[in-house]
Amino acid sequence: EDETSEDLSGGYLVPDTPDEPVDTESSESTESDDPWANDDYAPSQPESGPDDGASGDEPSASDGGDTDTDADDGGSDDTDADEDADTEEEQAPEGDTSLIRATTDGKSIKLVTRAKTEIFTNIPPNMKTTGEVTFSTAADVQYKLYRNGKHLDTYRFANELTEVGSYQLFIYDGSGTLPAEFDFEITPRYVSGITSYEVPNGCTIDKVLFEGNLIRSEKTSAEVGSEGTYTVDMLFGTYKITETFILDNTAPDVGFKGVKNGKSPGGPVEIRLKSDDIDSYEVYLDGEKIKVKKLTLTEPGEYVVKVYDRAGNVTEKNFIIEFRMNEMGVIVIVLLCGLVVAGIVFFIRCKTKFIVR
Repeated sequence: EDETSEDLSGGYLVPDTPDEPVDTESSESTESDDPWANDDYAPSQPESGPDDGASGDEPSASDGGDTDTDADDGGSDDTDADEDADTEEEQAPEGDTSLIRATTDGKSIKLVTRAKTEIFTNIPPNMKTTGEVTFSTAADVQYKLYRNGKHLDTYRFANELTEVGSYQLFIYDGSGTLPAEFDFEITPRYVSGITSYEVPNGCTIDKVLFEGNLIRSEKTSAEVGSEGTYTVDMLFGTYKITETFILDNTAPDVGFKGVKNGKSPGGPVEIRLKSDDIDSYEVYLDGEKIKVKKLTLTEPGEYVVKVYDRAGNVTEKNFIIEFRMNEMGVIVIVLLCGLVVAGIVFFIRCKTKFIVR
């Protein structure tokens, strides 16, 4: 089996990737099998366990008798629902990343808590990945997963994670007074504004390709700058990870028909999305964000239009649609004015005749 070093970074076991062949004539018990082999440990009672966390692939049926208590509290369903809603909005609890160490056999990455709970995944600690993330375990594990600080109460280890965000996985197994914590991030495949790519602690770069061509790289980083597709092959011990991302620093191409020198006399203004990588857009009228079903603007006022592409680049346009009355409106007003004048003249004449009589 491949050996791993005892060098720890942030509480995680960091595998070696030696240039020379590794001597495999070692004892049967290696640190690859148990990264906590030399650690003195006695299980402790965590400060608080998961209120509604998952256990294995199914929700936890009980958590120390709370289920019976809730059942006896007739009419408490609404209160419990409100408390659950508040819990979902809570920030993630404090955890301890030093209570999880990672090792590999070349086929997967094994996370081992200090209490010897084993979880298998496809990424090392603190990984930023554009791909999907998976977890599995044969143990009965109490855990909670948060994305951007919000509890994902329906998540189970059998589910693949693909949504962009910052994740925190908490394991409640008595490893310490705080839950064991494993952090990672899923990022968009399209990125902008970066000049270098760095692999997480414990990983080394095998090779980097730009548009299919090999480019120079260091052991843990590579310079990037030209727009295009990058493929990074890295190693966590003997476990191979491939990351692909597309660097795009160009703002989306957007046209605004009907605007000249920042003004549009009476409108309309037509927004033309010319780029094929448009992700979203925002329209503000007189400082207020508005919803538009069509990309044709007619209402007078000051506009700010922001158009974003998949890499987060933005094109912003400011303009004013000036108030201008159309020809029919002018005709109506002229007629109304004429009627008013005629009415006044008629009134004066009638009044004059009445006085003379």
